[in-house]
Amino acid sequence: MVFIFYFVGSDLFMFGNKRAVCHIDANYYYAQIEALYRPKVRGKAFVVGGDQESRKGIVLTKSPLAKKMGIKTGSSIKEALGIYSELIVLPANYPLYLYFSQRMREIVLQFVDFIKPFGNDELWAQLYGGRPEAMKTVEDIRQAIWKQLCLTVSIGVSDNRCQNFIKFCKMIIKVYSLFNASDFAEATFVWHNAPRA
Repeated sequence: MVFIFYFVGSDLFMFGNKRAVCHIDANYYYAQIEALYRPKVRGKAFVVGGDQESRKGIVLTKSPLAKKMGIKTGSSIKEALGIYSELIVLPANYPLYLYFSQRMREIVLQFVDFIKPFGNDELWAQLYGGRPEAMKTVEDIRQAIWKQLCLTVSIGVSDNRCQNFIKFCKMIIKVYSLFNASDFAEATFVWHNAPRA
């Protein structure tokens, strides 16, 4: 499932020479890559990280099915296997993940002139132009990443790099599929009234 959302500070979103920023995040990054190279794990509960034989290490990422079972990133492999004994544990393949990370950055740079990587699976990119142009650019980026790498990504767009707010919106988007705050007051209301973990 892929999500693209935007929220704005005013109706003058990226008006004139103003810039916008988008945050691109590959969904279940290590798990998506492993499923590409290991077709037998597709649609199954699996995690990446640790060692199944020794039952040591931690969960670096999990498949959507493993997440539904309550397995959490950062939990020990032993805890994860305690939740579901048939869980498949795959070793991490960092050279492969780094290759995909580099390729994703190269694809994004075909559409924008500046990116700021944030880990292997996330990056910030600078956009220019009006709202329709920016939304077309992020949709083109999403499609290019899918066509060239077979990875799904979530993309958030704002008129500033408000990292915590974009990440908050991504939590909402995974529940409601679309988040569109028509003005800053509404966005601020949602932020201040969100349930805290």
